[in-house]
Amino acid sequence: MTGAWQLDCGTDGTILFGPQSTRYPFAVAPEIGDPNRDNQDSDLPGVDGSLFGIDSTSGQTIAFGLTAVGETDAEANALHAAFRRVWRADSIRRTPGATATLTAPSGRSTFGRPRRITPTFYPDDAGAVGITADFATQNDLWYGPEQTLRVPLGLSQGGGLVLTPYTQAYKLVETPPGSGLFDPAAVAEDPVGSGLYSTAEFRESASGTGLYGTARNVLTHGLKSPLVARGSSLQSNTFIVDGELPAWPIITIHGQITNPVVTVAGAFRFASPVSLRYDETLTIDTRPGMRSVLRNGTQIAALARSSDLLEAGALSPGAHTLTLSGSASTGSPAAVMSWRSVYPTP
Repeated sequence: MTGAWQLDCGTDGTILFGPQSTRYPFAVAPEIGDPNRDNQDSDLPGVDGSLFGIDSTSGQTIAFGLTAVGETDAEANALHAAFRRVWRADSIRRTPGATATLTAPSGRSTFGRPRRITPTFYPDDAGAVGITADFATQNDLWYGPEQTLRVPLGLSQGGGLVLTPYTQAYKLVETPPGSGLFDPAAVAEDPVGSGLYSTAEFRESASGTGLYGTARNVLTHGLKSPLVARGSSLQSNTFIVDGELPAWPIITIHGQITNPVVTVAGAFRFASPVSLRYDETLTIDTRPGMRSVLRNGTQIAALARSSDLLEAGALSPGAHTLTLSGSASTGSPAAVMSWRSVYPTP
C-alpha cells in the first residue's frame, strides 16, 4: 500500500506519515491486530462437544513503527514533539465518546483513539527519532467518505401545490372519448382516506352541462386552505450503497412536518408520532453503539410502535429507495440521510 496515512484529531491537529516525503517514514510496515472476540460458547454437560452461541468482535490495535527524520538532531526532536502533540489528542481523550479519524492511503477510514507512543532516541548526529505508536479502533471495519441524500416532502416552494396530470392522478374518463370533457363524479380520493382531491381547476364546458374541460390538463390536488399535504404526498429518491458490508445510516428529519415516516423498501420503516416545527429536527441513528432517536439533538424521542427496531436499519450494498411521508402545512420538510460504505480491509 503506497501513499500517506493520516491521523485527524480535530482541534488537536492532523498529521501525515508513511512515505519519506512526510518526514515520518515507516521503519516497519503497519501491523493491524486481530480484533478481540467475545462468544457465548458453552460446554454440553455430560457429553463431548460445545454449543456455539453468538460471537461478537470489538476493536483492534494498529501498530506503527516510524522514524522522525530531520537534517539535524534538533529538527528530528522537533518533528517527534509535533507528532506527539497530535497523538496526545487531548480534546478527544477528555470527551466521552469522541474519536479520532485514521485514514489509510486507499481513502478508507477507521475511528478510534491514539494510544501508546514510545520514542527511540538514537546516538548524537543521527538526525532521527524512532516512534512506536498504537491506534485503538472502535471496531474492525473501514469506511468510505460520508455520503448524504436529501429527500423533500412532495411540496414545492411556490405555495406547496402538487401538480399531477388528471388522467394519471384520478383515472378520469373523457365523456365522450376525445372530447376533452370529463365527468367530475369520477374524481375520487387516491388513496382512499387521504383527502387528496380537488376540482378547483375544472371548467364547465357550458353552463348546466355537468361536463368540465381541463384547461391546463393538470390537477391541483391535496392542498386546500390552509394548504396541507397528507398521506401519499411524498417524494422518493434512489441511492446506491457501495462497499462490501452493510452500512448503518443516520436519518435527520427537518420540520415542519407531522407524523413523519421514513422508509427504505425492503429494509426498514421508521415512523414517529411527533409534530416538528420549521426549526426542529428528529434524528434517527441506527449505528451500533450509537443507536438513538433524538429531537433537536438532545431530547430523547420515540418511534411509533409500528416502526421497525433500529437494529433493522442496516442497508446492504446495492440500490435502495428512501421515501419521506407525513403531513405539512408550510415550509419545506425533508429527510437527510447520511451513511458510509463499509469494508473489512483498509
